[in-house]
Amino acid sequence: MVIFSTRFFYYFSCPVDYIKQYRSFFDSNILLLYKGKITFNIVMAIIEILEERIDKIENDRSVKRKFYSASTEALQNMVHHMNIIEDERYDYMEANSGMIMVIVRRNYYKIVTGNYIPSEKRDDLEQNINLINSLDKGQLKALYRRLLSESHMNGEPNAGLGLIDIARKTGQNLKYNFNQIDDTYSYFNFEVKIPTEPAPVLVASY
Repeated sequence: MVIFSTRFFYYFSCPVDYIKQYRSFFDSNILLLYKGKITFNIVMAIIEILEERIDKIENDRSVKRKFYSASTEALQNMVHHMNIIEDERYDYMEANSGMIMVIVRRNYYKIVTGNYIPSEKRDDLEQNINLINSLDKGQLKALYRRLLSESHMNGEPNAGLGLIDIARKTGQNLKYNFNQIDDTYSYFNFEVKIPTEPAPVLVASY
């Protein structure tokens, strides 16, 4: 598993170069950066690493709980949406890989993820996120309860619950965009902020 902290510079190629979003890579206080194959076991290992690192720099228990919840849901959501691309036009490892970046800023943590999805899933996912962003706290709670009840009745998990939970716990809109690869596949970029006050104490190493 390739995981880097702020002491390392790691450049990668993907449809969206997140590094260019920031004036300086080293100024971004990268807590974790991973680019590689996405599986349930790898995601769980990354979540464990994030918990250990947040414990070292964040003293507010409420912020810790929000971060744990948001990071867990965001990363598990990647596993849910990952699609094995069995197409000779695509490199297997690249097509089944994803990107995870966690940034520490003065007043917030930012979780950024990216992964390939079938373009046929794009419209439903976009509609779900737009709906979540349009609702207030009470409406999100009601929607969460309704979908949870439906999930129990159907005996099947509902991927939308995780996104709703992120919005509820962080109190922030969910940011996203899609980059069309071709008629079949898109690259889904997802971003969420977890506000923090006072600012986390940065440490030199992990």
